[in-house]
Amino acid sequence: MNIIEAKNLLYNYKKYNGDNIADTLISAIHDLNIQIEQGSFVTIAGENGSGKSTFAKMIVALLFPTSGALYLDGKKIEKESVPWNLCESAGIVFQNPDNQIISSIVEEDVGFGPENLGIPSKEILERVCNSLKDVGMLEYRYCSPNQLSGGQKQKIAIAGVLAMQPKCIILDEPTAMLDPQGRAQVIQTIRDLNKTKGITIVLITHYMEEAVCSDKVYVMHKGAIVLSGPPDELFERTDDIEQYGLEVPQVTLLANKLKEAGLPIGKGIITEEQLINEIMQKAEQCLCRH
Repeated sequence: MNIIEAKNLLYNYKKYNGDNIADTLISAIHDLNIQIEQGSFVTIAGENGSGKSTFAKMIVALLFPTSGALYLDGKKIEKESVPWNLCESAGIVFQNPDNQIISSIVEEDVGFGPENLGIPSKEILERVCNSLKDVGMLEYRYCSPNQLSGGQKQKIAIAGVLAMQPKCIILDEPTAMLDPQGRAQVIQTIRDLNKTKGITIVLITHYMEEAVCSDKVYVMHKGAIVLSGPPDELFERTDDIEQYGLEVPQVTLLANKLKEAGLPIGKGIITEEQLINEIMQKAEQCLCRH
């Protein structure tokens, strides 16, 4: 079953001239077709201006299609009839957690969404506890978000969405403002949510290293899907990816260089563990022959 489906999706925005008159239409999304299965982990990658963040906002009805059709959990997203329970289908985490955290105490912030849905107090407490536990932040429930690191704040933002119990979480460049350690923590958190909770993850990023744990990668360029496939297959197309302003993971580049140098390494190397195992196997084979 597809939780997200776009058919010939188009989104235009108005460009204003110096007289504050909208004299030009710019196409941010152009003829976009995509299907995302319930329970999958999908990465949508692209350089700045490719339309990936626009698409993310359309999924949660922050923007609406100019034409074409967009379905979330079987319901059509239209300005005239936004599903009242849309937050149960999908939630979004933005780039800067400070723009999403509104309370001075962590548990109050995580409980804000369910409270506004009219969830009973006892259930709100349960959701807050479970959500913080799921992202590894339960011990910080009584802390001020201002005392937390960037990575910890982003996990609190994820917990706030998780407390709404959505089937799908869209993360729009969630690690762009984090250091490498914070990035790794956030990616591991959303990976665990997908594997253990079955929550559909849509990761919006331009860091291709973050896509290695996804089931499928879509590359966007000028508002359209230009490449797609499982990461181990897609990253073999280094030249194709680079022409759209992206870079394959460093470990894949290293594997390609080793192959060019004559080392018979297999295809689809996208993690350090895979490369190490491949090199060890080739070394053992070489020793056995001698």
